[in-house]
Amino acid sequence: MKKYTHKMTPGEAFHPSETVREELEAAGKKQSDLVKASGLNKSFISLFMKGERSISVNFALVLEKVLEIPAEFWIKLQKGYELDLELIELRKIRTGFLNIYQPFLSIKSNKFKTVSQSHPNLE
Repeated sequence: MKKYTHKMTPGEAFHPSETVREELEAAGKKQSDLVKASGLNKSFISLFMKGERSISVNFALVLEKVLEIPAEFWIKLQKGYELDLELIELRKIRTGFLNIYQPFLSIKSNKFKTVSQSHPNLE
């Protein structure tokens, strides 16, 4: 497996409903057509389209039937979205940690300094 020296963190995550919306539009279909063709609850589809529900395996199979795009695509899209959310959250945590502890870190040696080394007036 190829290893990368720099891992990229996405700036934002796009909910799969955005892709579904684009595909419905490209196919000349509406959200109501998805409800009718899928047999799913209207409120579930509405919540999904608002980004409040995710794509399950069953829903991926419904999307495959309605939009003629393989279920695997929809599952990968959902998992990619979830991964992006986690990476963004980890970046926030890492950035917060660095903002708090940066005065105590030695950038050149990557070792912790003591408080007195970081702040000469505390010696």
